[in-house]
Amino acid sequence: MTQQIRLWEVTANQTLAEISGTRISREERLEDWLESDISMLDPNLLVIGRQVQTDFGGIIDLLCIDNLGDIVVIELKKGRTPREVAAQALDYASWAKDLSSQKIIEIADDYLPNTLTEAFGSEFSQELPETLNTSHRSLIVAESLDASTERIVHYLSELNVPINVLTVQHFKDSNGRQMLAQVYLMEPELAAEKSRSRSKRTSYKTVNELQAIADSSGIGNLYRQVRDGVRGILSAQPYSESVAYYARLEEGGTRTVMFIRTIPDEETGKLRFTIHATRFDNILGISLEALKNSLPDNIQERDLSSWVGSSESERQSAQGFGGVFQNSQEVDKFIKVLRNRGETSAF
Repeated sequence: MTQQIRLWEVTANQTLAEISGTRISREERLEDWLESDISMLDPNLLVIGRQVQTDFGGIIDLLCIDNLGDIVVIELKKGRTPREVAAQALDYASWAKDLSSQKIIEIADDYLPNTLTEAFGSEFSQELPETLNTSHRSLIVAESLDASTERIVHYLSELNVPINVLTVQHFKDSNGRQMLAQVYLMEPELAAEKSRSRSKRTSYKTVNELQAIADSSGIGNLYRQVRDGVRGILSAQPYSESVAYYARLEEGGTRTVMFIRTIPDEETGKLRFTIHATRFDNILGISLEALKNSLPDNIQERDLSSWVGSSESERQSAQGFGGVFQNSQEVDKFIKVLRNRGETSAF
């Protein structure tokens, strides 16, 4: 069953005061919150429609596209999930799977303040794929999860049906401040892999496939060390021969800050990286000097003017580094600075 979350505030007197959990008053309220910042569910999502009507007469609460151009159907439920919600999500998914690229663009352009191409580039710092919706997945969002729905979703997942559940719990402290906490039924990275394993887009690998490539090439341990080290700070998106890492912006959305190649560097046979130093400074609070000191001596400057999603001013001032991690000590030095960002003593 979904874990219950409890929160405590550390008071000025260094005592603990528990923050009470409360019910969300209406479904539309949760929908408003998620529409304003969908990154609470997944930093690699962009909302392209709200209350979208299907050809079967159903209404999808939130329709999203991820940074690969695949569709994500989000169904919201206030309170506990009824067992029928899984069937409802599957019904919506059966409509979404046949959406053409042109239809998706029409839905998005009708909803977004700008075009989907512009919004996608701004949100994910990359170009909108030519072919959209080569795979899709469903996400049920509710305050609590009943046993029947949990069994159904687990069963569907075992059959590689791309569906997941996220419970959102609401809290309010004594000053009236409101907070949300979330727990996934299944690891979202694994749920996304199930969707992409059925995808018609064959050029992209899954996280496990890229790990296998790195292992077979002799850089598996270094790649795994980076993966484990950045977890919880940066989110990952696998491609055909590399992994893009994203940092979350305070105002919502994400920006690419680093690429790691799982194909060994030709000269050294070790783990190659490219880092957007300007975004490490602006988003993560790691200065240029601190970043340089954390990286191997072999780093060289990189031209980042072509990174999609950059503003004109960022293109002109962006600084980047490329290099190779050759051993565990070099990776550990970088990860230590990343995890202790803002603490100058760690530099």
